[in-house]
Amino acid sequence: MKNNKGFTLFELLAVMALLVIILIIAYPNFSSLTKIVQSEHDNNIKIIAKNSARMYVNNNIEEMNNYFQNNDVYCLPLAKLAAYNYIDSDLKDSQNQNVNMKRCVNVTRVEQNGNIKYNYELTEIEVSDTVDYLPPIISITTNEGSSIPCDISNVVLSKEDYLNRCQIVVTDDKDINVQTTQEEKIVNNNILITYNAIDSSGNKAIPLEVKLIIN
Repeated sequence: MKNNKGFTLFELLAVMALLVIILIIAYPNFSSLTKIVQSEHDNNIKIIAKNSARMYVNNNIEEMNNYFQNNDVYCLPLAKLAAYNYIDSDLKDSQNQNVNMKRCVNVTRVEQNGNIKYNYELTEIEVSDTVDYLPPIISITTNEGSSIPCDISNVVLSKEDYLNRCQIVVTDDKDINVQTTQEEKIVNNNILITYNAIDSSGNKAIPLEVKLIIN
């Protein structure tokens, strides 16, 4: 005869007690592993920030040299690195929270035997809201009154169409006195126009290039 008897209450309690004991034994190891993973993640954020700051400094060495003539430490905000595409703007910490992009990567310059070395450290220090650390942004919009949208992303326009349809807009959070310049040259039978902008704090916009066809 087939035995259809289920677990007794005593057996269920014994299994539950065994599971509790296993959890008690395993929890310290699990907690320790979690802390190790979180620490490793936060350390990776620091490495990313340092490497991004190093690239920024290498690409703006003249700016750095001028700054360190009168200062000892340069606060390079994560937001500035993100604005120049050196770092992602949606960095997450070990708690899966957005990293505070106002945090400074402190850059210090050390001169030894005639050689200059830069040191980088991600700190909890936040750049002040009164400091202009974000660059201007150059964008293209449709000319007011134009019946045809300005679309240079998928369509290469002639210079005439471009001037009729499009206009350059420069925005800056802190500064309305932004200087803009443009350069025009012929490249591979196309007209290449490059727009540049700089604010009074010395923040340079990422150049915007427009390629046009020759009529």
